[in-house]
Parts: sequence; structure tokens; C-alpha cells
Amino acid sequence: MEPSPDRRARQLADRAETRPEAVTVAVVLDLLGHRDPAVLRPTISALDAVVSVRPAEFVPAIPGLIDVVRRPDDPCREGALTTLTRFAVHVPEEVAPYADVLAAATEGTDPRERTAAMGCLAAIAPADPGALIEVDAVPIFVGAITDSAAVRRGALLALGAIAESDPDVVAPHAPLLVAVFDPDERPPAERNDRAHAATALGRIAGVDPDAVLPAVEPAVEALDSTSGPIRTNATAMMADLADRRPAEIQPYTDRFASLLSDDHAGTRSNATSALARIAATFPETVSPAIPALRECLSDERSKARENACLALGYCAESTVADDLRVMRDRDPDPGVRERAAWALARIE
Repeated sequence: MEPSPDRRARQLADRAETRPEAVTVAVVLDLLGHRDPAVLRPTISALDAVVSVRPAEFVPAIPGLIDVVRRPDDPCREGALTTLTRFAVHVPEEVAPYADVLAAATEGTDPRERTAAMGCLAAIAPADPGALIEVDAVPIFVGAITDSAAVRRGALLALGAIAESDPDVVAPHAPLLVAVFDPDERPPAERNDRAHAATALGRIAGVDPDAVLPAVEPAVEALDSTSGPIRTNATAMMADLADRRPAEIQPYTDRFASLLSDDHAGTRSNATSALARIAATFPETVSPAIPALRECLSDERSKARENACLALGYCAESTVADDLRVMRDRDPDPGVRERAAWALARIE
């Protein structure tokens, strides 16, 4: 006599814990078709356990999870959303077509479901921001900034990814992002909140720099943050602004120069970018940083080396010509070699 569906589901969950390789797609799909929570809960739990190791194999289970999410009163919604997030981390392109369902789930009344749905959308955003734009999710993310810390974090991450792809869509919301980034304007945000807000503001700076200018002062304060990601993203935002409003960022040249020896590689790289963009208009301001920029020619990050070549080229400093020749001829990165050759041409 065949076991009942709920017993089969419990056996499946036990097997997923001890022998995940023994879990079959066919069994999962069969059990996902049941609406009884006693069947669904252990089935989703089993699926959650195997997705991280076999995501592509279990993609056919995604529509079944989406069906659960579509049922607003289903007690298994949170579990389905959490498992969909695992799928989104590994195979975001398979979850992105259901962005509309996930966006609707972020507006529910259950805070745990909202958190799980936002986490899923945040996992999709870097891989397919267009899917979120298509379902008009930006207003949802903006509204979520006043939600719980976990929901806000996912919303800001998604906004940063969308701004990377299409800054015009996020630009109208720059004042709210500035408020998140500025700890004086609201209760102190968590570190990740400020870092994600800075990412979005940096992208917006390319299309609407004036909207981002109010973030300059808190960004200067953030350069002293003990958080590497905040320093890195604040420096990147100011570098993006320097590309469009160099005169506004020039007064902080010394601050960027001091970050060239930062222990966070991303901060060093973004500091060289800021100095290169300032040097394009104000080379005399950057000239005192030439010794530190010269050290950056051996930085572990190719972008830092590339930006250092740019800055030195704009400064037209002849004393670094020999260093640049070495970079032009021997650097392993073709982009660095190209920038070194460009800088040499300006110097010579």
C-alpha cells in the first residue's frame, strides 16, 4: 500500500537532509501539486535543501512554488518565497519571468512574506534589472524604504542594481536615497543601507548630478567610516559626481589622496578614479598626490592601476615616464597597457 501524500512528503524531507542526491524532481513536482499544508511544508523544505546544490535540475519546480505564492492565504507562502530566493541566487533568469508575482507579494500584510519576497527580487535585480523595470517595481522598492530593516535592505540593493542599468528610472527618487545615505536626516541606517544607497546615487550622478549634490557632505563624512563597503561606495559616488561636476568635488582631492593607501581594495580603486576625473579638469590640484598615485601603479586591482595611469597622464608628470613605460610593456591587463600608453603620449 502506497504511503499517504503527507507521509511521502515527510520521507522526502528526511531524505533531503541526509541524502539530497536521492531526491528526484518527479517526486517533488508531484507533491507540490497538493494544497494540503501537511504535504506542502515538508516538500518545500526538501526542495529548499537541494536547490543550493542542484538548482538547474529543479527549475521545473519553480512554477509550483509560484502557484503557492499566488494564493494569498496559503500558509506555505513564506517557505515558497524563501526557496524561490535560493533559486534566484543560483538561476535568476529562471525566476525573473515571475517578477510581477513577487512584486505583488512584497505588498502583503505578513512581514515575513514581505521580507522573503523582497529578498527574492533583490537576488534577481543584479542579473535582470529590466524584469523589475518592466513590472514597474521601482515605486514598490521606494515605498519599502520605510519598511523593516530587512525589507529596506533588499529594496535598496534592487534600486542600486536598477540604477546601474537605467539610472533615469531611479533618478526621481534621489532625494529619498540621499536621506537614507545621510545619517543626520534620519535614524542611523545600517551599514548595508548606506552602501546600497551610495551605489544608486553614483549611477544617478551620471544623468542628474544636481540631484546627487546634497549627498556630498555625508559622503565626505563616510570616507572616514570604519565600514569598507561604505567608504568604497561613497568614494565611487563622488568619483561619478567628479565626472560631471568636478568643481564640486575638487575641494576633497586631499581626502581621496589619503585613501590611496586604504586597506580596502575597492576604496583604493575608486579613489584613483576620483583623482583621475578631477585631474582631467584640475591637474594642478592632483599634482601633490603624484607620489601616492605612482605607488598605485603596482596595485593588485587592474582598475586602480588603470585610473592611476589616467591621473598621471592628465598631470603630465615627466618623472613617472619610466614607470609608465614598464606598465605599457609589461602589465598583464590590456586596459592598463592602453592607459599607460595614452599617459606616455601626453607626457612625451
